[in-house]
Amino acid sequence: MNELDDYQLPRINTQRYDLKDYMHNLEMSENRVLFHMTTTYLPYKKKTYRESDINTFFINFYVKKFLPYLLETPRYNKHRLLQPITYTFIDEHESKSMLLKIDPITSLPIYAFPSRLHHHSILAVHRDTLDRMNQLVGTNTINNNYFSKKIMTSDIQECDAYPLLYASKLMCKYPEFLMFPDKLAA
Repeated sequence: MNELDDYQLPRINTQRYDLKDYMHNLEMSENRVLFHMTTTYLPYKKKTYRESDINTFFINFYVKKFLPYLLETPRYNKHRLLQPITYTFIDEHESKSMLLKIDPITSLPIYAFPSRLHHHSILAVHRDTLDRMNQLVGTNTINNNYFSKKIMTSDIQECDAYPLLYASKLMCKYPEFLMFPDKLAA
């Protein structure tokens, strides 16, 4: 590690713990329910996705499909106080193949490898939208054409604030993270 890294690590770890504490406070004081959402992305030919690519995939999914679904209106900006407070972090993983489908002609399995970069999100969901959110809990509930053609796998589970530390574990490498909504004013 160079001197810059030695300086950044304690600062980033402090930021991670501050974000965890903030989510915990939302859970306790604002009576929100926390969820951990993981999304991986379908590969496209031999393209290697960059941070900006998967962030664009996530932003489009989140603002064009997820928020309108959760709030039951495409006019989600009028309902900022009901929107989940969401932090989304980039993570990496070893590529493991996943059965994509069975070839209808040969009846052989077709495997794909998800993109190496993926997202972990922690959402503090308002109680007024909890029923809709609970409908999405589970594995692969949003990897369909309605929500996004880019999402390969998903996992959504209720959690406490501690998974934020796991979700943000690569903040030293990927310090920029996504936050929703961009402001909380009505």
